[in-house]
Amino acid sequence: MALCRIKIHYPNSENWNEGDVVEISNPTQLIKEGKVELYVEPVIQEEVVVEVIPQEVVAQPKKRGRKKK
Repeated sequence: MALCRIKIHYPNSENWNEGDVVEISNPTQLIKEGKVELYVEPVIQEEVVVEVIPQEVVAQPKKRGRKKK
């Protein structure tokens, strides 16, 4: 069974109204006629907060030792 959203008033035994979401066993013909459309549940997007931490500048150590001749 497919979840479908009713696009126009459809006077059947359940009296579907525009905007209703119903289960239909074989909605192919109703989709072709433009009476229903497949219903896709909306995806809830979570807001992700990314904290940017500034990187510290690390100084390179000075080279120590004797100079080669």
